[in-house]
Amino acid sequence: MERTLNCQALTAVCNSKGISPAHLARTLEVSREAVSKWFNGEAMPRPDKLLKMGQFLKVKYSDIVIECKDEHSPVVAYRKKAHRKTQTKHIQEAEDMGLLLEQLVHYLSFNQYQSLPTLENPVNSYVYLQKVCGALRQELGISASETLDCFQLIDKFTQLNAVIIPVFWGEKDNHGQGLRVYLPDSKTTWIYLNLDARIHDFKFWMAHELGHVYAPLLQDDDGEDFADAFAQALLFPECLAKQTYQELSRMRVVSQRIVRINEIAEQVVISPYTIIKAVAAYSAHHSVKSLALGNYGAVTNFNKTSPSVGDEVFSHGKPDARTYIDKTKEIFKTPFFDAVKKYLNASGPRDSFVQQVMQIPLIDAKALTREL
Repeated sequence: MERTLNCQALTAVCNSKGISPAHLARTLEVSREAVSKWFNGEAMPRPDKLLKMGQFLKVKYSDIVIECKDEHSPVVAYRKKAHRKTQTKHIQEAEDMGLLLEQLVHYLSFNQYQSLPTLENPVNSYVYLQKVCGALRQELGISASETLDCFQLIDKFTQLNAVIIPVFWGEKDNHGQGLRVYLPDSKTTWIYLNLDARIHDFKFWMAHELGHVYAPLLQDDDGEDFADAFAQALLFPECLAKQTYQELSRMRVVSQRIVRINEIAEQVVISPYTIIKAVAAYSAHHSVKSLALGNYGAVTNFNKTSPSVGDEVFSHGKPDARTYIDKTKEIFKTPFFDAVKKYLNASGPRDSFVQQVMQIPLIDAKALTREL
């Protein structure tokens, strides 16, 4: 993606606020020559300076930057937390991460230029998704009523040459639960999975990302809605939704229904919310009476009681760098760390590269760089 400063808009903002180029240079801790080049359209500020400039001038990113996307630009999809809105700065950060990932493509062992299967005309349709996910379950060797586990999803990611990047992004602080980056030039897909996610949510998010892999060019809300519906259909197909609907419809008390939903969620290791949505989609598609299932407080409480994926993988403690690398390579079958190691050997140790490409604290990046 090409980005240029909107020099005319930037000049107008500074003039209206009485901010001189020299004042802006001091604030951003750069030379006056650098600012002069920005205003003349001869250079582009680094992302951190651009963010600081926007904060100082109290203007939106889109007010001072002109973006020109092309077919070579990284395609990104944030898996958002709750109802948080993806902002321009989040997309910018993710695209910058994509540019760093481009530097690792050469060090992947698989043939990243081969054509891999994708859905020809993906649509968010109940019937379509049930057929697609039913066929995928057959490929995985499981029936519609069997429980799909995380290892089967990992195997499918591996078959599709999707590179998993396991990260600790916190339970609340980070904007997204995860991120998918597709690089059109190399046709590679990179999946950031947050190990701080609750285990009952994690399988849904993996299935969600698999939906993105099969429909790499669906973007923004269309892409997110498709991936959500794909994950729901894959993890809790129509036959299970029908069975659950019939069972719940015989219960007259909402609290009883919630208890039963939680029991089913525990059995199949997914969030009760996924089951509620699957039952609602089933009733809507078949035009049968919708069921009252109360608010989602019980779902929230259920999820809070489950451990995080990191707790399960590392026995309830944050691992040291060596353990983290070895364990995640073993479980997620990821070539990511080997590619980073080869890149660092070729270019020299760079803590900042690891920090930026993984979006982790610098102290953690230093520890990983030492081990790699």
